[in-house]
Amino acid sequence: MTTTGGVMNIGTFIIVFGENGSIQWNDGANIVNFPADNSFNFGSSKFIAGFPVRTSGSATGILWSLNSVVSLTFTGNDMFTPAYLSTITTILSPNCIVSYEPYFYWIGVNTFYMYNGAVVEVPNETNKLWFFKNLNQDAKEKVYGFVNKEFNEICWLFPFGDSLENNHMLIFNMSTGAW
Repeated sequence: MTTTGGVMNIGTFIIVFGENGSIQWNDGANIVNFPADNSFNFGSSKFIAGFPVRTSGSATGILWSLNSVVSLTFTGNDMFTPAYLSTITTILSPNCIVSYEPYFYWIGVNTFYMYNGAVVEVPNETNKLWFFKNLNQDAKEKVYGFVNKEFNEICWLFPFGDSLENNHMLIFNMSTGAW
């Protein structure tokens, strides 16, 4: 099994995803058994990132493409069902997604997003314009996000100005909503 986008697990299933909206999963029992019927294409964009979602219902995951966010829900009989959560959402890089259960935060090409059961824009009137003006667009795939639990913060490292490496950090405090 090969992939061009990534790999995630949902329950006992290994999900691989990539080009042209391709999604494939194993049989849930054998890590290397990927039946031909356990696949489909959803949309036409490449999926570049995926995470399992903690829910009280069926096993679920979220996949990000360059222009959409898709949920993938286990529906029984070794089958998954995809559904769009957003068709107008963008993503800056696969590593800019930050999971702070049960939420996901990420940077789009011109704004900030959060998933909390629905995809919503995170308001940022403090430094949004400054961030996108100073982000080195030629190295945007290096943007990397993480959680600082001690201060309840979502942090993103990014290449500032002409830098090709991450040399600045943007911080969002979830408790106060301050940037």
